[in-house]
Amino acid sequence: MKTCKRYGYLKRAIGGILLALALVGCSQEDSGRLPRERAGANPPKASGETENGKSREEQKETGNEALREETFGDAWRTAYAKYLEALDQEAGGKYAAGCTYSFIYVDDDQIPELVCDSGFEAGGCLILTYSHREVDAVQTYRLNFDYLERKGLLCNSDGNMGFYYDRVFALKDGKWILMAEGEYGDPEGGPVLDEEDNFIFQYSWEGKQVSGEEYEAALKEVYDRSRAKSPEIYYDWKELQSLLKTGRHTSADHTYDLVVEDLTWREAREECRKRGGYLAVITSQEEREAIEARIGEEGMTGITFYVGANNGRMDGETTFGYNWIEPDGSRREMPFRAYYGFWRHYGDYKMEPTYRGMTEDGREVEESCLVMMYNKEDGRYYLNDVPDDMLDAAPSYKGNTGYICEYDESPPGITESATD
Repeated sequence: MKTCKRYGYLKRAIGGILLALALVGCSQEDSGRLPRERAGANPPKASGETENGKSREEQKETGNEALREETFGDAWRTAYAKYLEALDQEAGGKYAAGCTYSFIYVDDDQIPELVCDSGFEAGGCLILTYSHREVDAVQTYRLNFDYLERKGLLCNSDGNMGFYYDRVFALKDGKWILMAEGEYGDPEGGPVLDEEDNFIFQYSWEGKQVSGEEYEAALKEVYDRSRAKSPEIYYDWKELQSLLKTGRHTSADHTYDLVVEDLTWREAREECRKRGGYLAVITSQEEREAIEARIGEEGMTGITFYVGANNGRMDGETTFGYNWIEPDGSRREMPFRAYYGFWRHYGDYKMEPTYRGMTEDGREVEESCLVMMYNKEDGRYYLNDVPDDMLDAAPSYKGNTGYICEYDESPPGITESATD
């Protein structure tokens, strides 16, 4: 039996988190068509009415008011956007799209700092702040840093090949100031090990030779790492542009169908097209959480859903890794930082995607498309790669698979071909 649940949601005007983002730098029955009630569709609503009883325009206005209240003006978003565009222009258009972005609060004002993560160690991170109508930036050595939220402190700690460092920055009156720094690593003659094969390092704090214990004490005096945190939510360039220029996610006001039906990934993609939509392209953590919440509300956590991403090979392309398939057929990358927490993990060192897997009867098969699969241990959905015909590989899932169709605008209704 095919079951369909329709819903719409209005992204919160990216309240605290959104606005805290500043940028640097997605079995049918043989008896025929089922009644809409049996198919699980929600009852029809008055034209323009949403599920909470408010019109879409009323929801939009509510969201926009919340955004205005929490952003305290749009100047910082405009300034960040212009800064990044200029940076990208200097790099020949090859900078911004290659980074992922996160909003954090380092100082205690209402404007977030924007992290621009280059994605490779040598590129490090560029971290922007806005104050007094100006953007100031600090460049980290390599990628790793953490910060004391709303305490005005950030620490860039990293290193490689026997040389390591801690650089503590203070954010004061809209400017990044290097407050203290230390270095440690191998002696001049090369690595030295103690009797237990631990490295013996030499330490320097503020240019003065110190012991390891003195180094740690000096660092702790200016920066309490036990209270530090790291960026948690990352966005790709397209999502960031939307947040900076409109204050909203690219998926704001999108609607979705949750359909339970045993199909292949290709068949599910075609069914969504017939409905006037596309297999869901989940491009932010906020969109993921909204979809997960709706699945839970509808009691559909036992269903594994196809979503709109594949690795290109099934479409005859040579792209490496998985990409979202946009409504126009273009491919949207899935940056590692932005989707790290969305992939299913197995222990500390193994995670999806695996690109190949074993069927229930012991065959090895290529995995080329993505599903959202529920994990009972933590009550979350994760991305998992599977073959185009998932049921051929895992017949035990029969009756418990489906797909999510996404619509940029609410479709006028379900067509005959989509419900038969």
